[in-house]
Amino acid sequence: MNDIKEQLTNVKDNGLSKLHGRTILTTYLTLGVAFVCMLGLNIYAYFTLFEMSEKNTVLMNSTVNIKLRIMNANLFFREIMSGYNDRDMNVVWTLIKDAGSLSQSISNADIEKGLDNKITNYKDLLLKCYLTKDQKKTSSSADLFNEYDNAFKEIISQIDGIEYKVKQLTVKKMLTFKLLYVAFLVNFLLLFWFTLFTFQRYVNRRKAAEKELRDIQNDLNILFNSMDAILFSVDSSGAITKWNTAAEKYFNMSSDQVLDKKAWLIIPFLMEYKLKLETVALSKKPKELYKEKVMVDNKEKTFNIIINPLARGNNGIVIRLEDVTERELKDEQLRQSQKMEVVENLIGGLAHDFNNVLGAITGTISMMKFSLEGKSANTDDIKNNMDLIESSTERAVVMVQQLLSISTKHELALVPVDVNSSVMHVLKICQNTFDKRIELVAELYDVKAMVNADPAQIEQILLNICDNALQAMTVMRPEGEQWGGTLSISVDKVFADKNYRSRHPQAVESSYWVINVADSGVGMDKGVVSKIFDPFFTTKDKEHGTGLGLTLVNDIIKKHNGFIEVEAELGKGCTFSIFLPELVVKAQVHQMQLPATDEAEAAETAEGIEGAPAQVAGGVPVPVPPKPEVKDASQVEQIPTGTGLLLVADDEAIMRKTAGNILEKLGYETVFAEDGQMTVDVFREKHQEIKAVLLDMSMPKMSGRDAYVEMKKIHPGLKVLLVSGFRKDERIQEVLDMGVNGFVQKPYSMITLAQEIKRVISAD
Repeated sequence: MNDIKEQLTNVKDNGLSKLHGRTILTTYLTLGVAFVCMLGLNIYAYFTLFEMSEKNTVLMNSTVNIKLRIMNANLFFREIMSGYNDRDMNVVWTLIKDAGSLSQSISNADIEKGLDNKITNYKDLLLKCYLTKDQKKTSSSADLFNEYDNAFKEIISQIDGIEYKVKQLTVKKMLTFKLLYVAFLVNFLLLFWFTLFTFQRYVNRRKAAEKELRDIQNDLNILFNSMDAILFSVDSSGAITKWNTAAEKYFNMSSDQVLDKKAWLIIPFLMEYKLKLETVALSKKPKELYKEKVMVDNKEKTFNIIINPLARGNNGIVIRLEDVTERELKDEQLRQSQKMEVVENLIGGLAHDFNNVLGAITGTISMMKFSLEGKSANTDDIKNNMDLIESSTERAVVMVQQLLSISTKHELALVPVDVNSSVMHVLKICQNTFDKRIELVAELYDVKAMVNADPAQIEQILLNICDNALQAMTVMRPEGEQWGGTLSISVDKVFADKNYRSRHPQAVESSYWVINVADSGVGMDKGVVSKIFDPFFTTKDKEHGTGLGLTLVNDIIKKHNGFIEVEAELGKGCTFSIFLPELVVKAQVHQMQLPATDEAEAAETAEGIEGAPAQVAGGVPVPVPPKPEVKDASQVEQIPTGTGLLLVADDEAIMRKTAGNILEKLGYETVFAEDGQMTVDVFREKHQEIKAVLLDMSMPKMSGRDAYVEMKKIHPGLKVLLVSGFRKDERIQEVLDMGVNGFVQKPYSMITLAQEIKRVISAD
C-alpha cells in the first residue's frame, strides 16, 4: 500500500506538475524566441535599409548630376563650335569641373572606377577641339571630333552602367530581405505548429496522467478496503476522512457514521495516543507501536498501531490498527511448546541430579536410623546429618523454582539485567543436566554487563542454543563417533563505530554486550546456516527437534532490539553471537557469589565450570524416584561392616559427603575424586591400598566407563561398584558387561550400599 501511495504522490508531484511546467516553459520559450527573432530582423532591416537608402540616394544623385552636366557641357560646346557667339565657354568648363568633382564620390563608393579619368580625358579632347574652332576643317580635325564624341559616349555609357549597378544592388538587398522574411515566416509557422503540438501533447499527457491518477486512486481504494487491517485517515483536526471496510466490520460502523467525526470519539482508546498522532502529523515522521494493551468493548486487546503521515502538502495522517490478540496467544503457546521441548531434552539430566539430592537425603536418613537404633548416635552426628538433609532439600527447592522459571508463562517485562548473571544461571542448569562428557567453560565480564531485557527470555534463548549445542556434541554425532566436547559461553563488549557497522550492518546502537555460545559439535555448512532461523527447518530427526527453537530465539532477540550472528564450519562446531544493546548505567566491579547450600558444594560448583563461579539455577521435573528401603530394628544387625580404603568417585559434592559418611560409619576409610581424570590419578597413586571403587557413571573430564577402562590397565583385579542416578539402561549394562562387579542406583539407603559394597569386596 505504501508503494501505491508513493506512486500516487509521484504522479501528482512529478507527473502533472512537471508536465504543466514543461509545457508552459516550452510555450514561453517559443514565443520569446519568435519575438526576439522578429525584433532583431526588423532592427537589422531598418538600419540596413536606412543605410542603403542614404548611400544609394547619394550615388543616384551623383550619377544624374554628372550625366546632366556632361550632356549640358556637350550641348553648349557644340553650339559654340557651330558659331553661337552668345555662349560662354566658361560655362562649359564649370559644368565639366562639377562633373569631375561628383565623380570622386562615385569612385569613393567602390561602385565604379575610372569615371573621373574619362571625364578628364573628355575635358582634354574638348579643349583640343575648341582650339581648332577657327581652323579649316581637315581629316585630322574630323578624327579629333570623332574621338571627342566617343569620349562623350563612354562617359554617358559608364554613368548608365553605374545607375544600373546601383539599381541591381538595391534589388539584391531587397531580395535578401524578402528571403529573410520568408524564412522567418516559415520558422514562425514552424514554431507556431510546434507550440500547438506541444499544447496538444500536454493535453494528451495530462489526460493520460489524470487517468493514471484515477486508476491509482481506484487501486488505492481497492487495496485500502481489501486489507485485513483496520485503516483510516484523519485530517489535522483529528476528524476521520477515510474509513476502510475492515474498520467497518471490526467496529460495526459504516463510513457514513464516522466520517468527519473525531477519531478518539469513535475509537476511545486513541485518546491515550492523541499526542503521538499530533506529533506524527507535525513532524512527518511515522510512528510504530507494537503489542499495545488497549480496551475494546470492555475487553483487553493487543494491538499494533502504525501511524503514517500523509503525502506532502497534506497535514493529515493514516492510522493502521491490527488486532494481534489471537496471534500473540498462539505465539505464546508456541513459545511454551518450545520451552517444553527444552525441558524434555534436559529431563534426563535433571532426573540424575534430582536422584543425587534424594540419594543424599535417603542415605543420611538410613544412616541416622542405623545410629539411633544401634544406640551409637551422638548430638553432633545427628546435627551434622540434619544439616546435610536440610541442604539437600533446599537444593531440591531451588531446582523446582528454576524449573518454574523455565516453563512458567509470563508477559515480556523489560528490566535492567546483568548478562553475567543470566549466563551463570544457564550454565548451572547445563551443569546439572548435560552429559558429563560436555566440558563447560565460562568467560564472564569483570563488571556488570547491563542490558534492558526480560531475564526469563534471555535465559530461554541461551538454554535453546545450549540445548542445540548439547545435541550437536552427542546425539547428532555420526554413529561410532565418541560423544562429548566443549561448550563455552563468553560475555564481551563491542563499540559499533563506522568501521564495525560496515562489517555488521545490523548494529545500529553505539555499543552492545555480546554473548558468544560456542560448541565443538558437528557444525554446519553455509547452506544450512542460511536457513537455521526459518520456521520448521531442522537438521535433527523428529525425536530431537521441531525446527522452531532458533526461530523463537531470533524473534526474542529482535524484540530486545538486538541481533544474532552465526559462524559455523562442518565438523568443527558453531558459534552463536547474541548482540544486545548496552544499558548505560554506572559500572560496578562486583564479585559474583554462589548461593550454594554449603561451602563444600559452592567449591564443587565453582570448579565445575571453568573461568567463572556459577550461581545455583533451576532444573526440570523428574519422575518420582523409588522410595528408599525401610528396615525394621531386627535388620540393624544385618548391615555388613568392613575395613579398608575405598575410593569414592562422584562429581556431586553432596553425594561424596553422604557416601563417605555412610562408609565411615560402616568402618571403612575413604578417599575422594570429583571427576573421571582425578579418579584415575588417585587410583594410580593408591591402587595397592584401595580395596574397591565406588564409581559414578556420569562425571566430567572422563566418564565412569572410560575411567574404569584406565583403572583396569593400572590394576586388572580392580573391584568396582557402579553408581548412577540413571536407570539401568544400555550404557550401564555395557559397563557391567566389561567386568564391573556391581551396580546400585541413586538414591540408595545405608543398608543397600553396605550390602553392595560388601558383596563387591568379597567377589572373586
